Amino acid sequence: MVYRVTKDILQAKVRIVNRQLGFDPDTLEYNTPGAIQLYSGSGHYSVHRVCNDSHGVDDLMNGGNARETSEFLSGMRAALEILKNSDSNPCPACGIGQDDFGNLVLKKSS
Repeated sequence: MVYRVTKDILQAKVRIVNRQLGFDPDTLEYNTPGAIQLYSGSGHYSVHRVCNDSHGVDDLMNGGNARETSEFLSGMRAALEILKNSDSNPCPACGIGQDDFGNLVLKKSS
């Protein structure tokens, strides 16, 4: 069954991804480095990762429709789950890895 993807669904997926990254979505501030954010305008959505306190962002996905953005966020959720269940080094593309306790953390880029 095909369902309509709404902004509320996308925001819920962003909350789940941020929770997987170790952030509490209820207390997450707008410019928290490492957090994932959803932007929308004119029917298109972008997914950004905050890089610094000044709200510099990495554009992870730019200009997709709601369904494309939903699939992108589902892929992020799956990738984070795989990473959480592995003992691999930090991902070279996104810098996400595990700390000594198995928590997902954003490794600082040099």
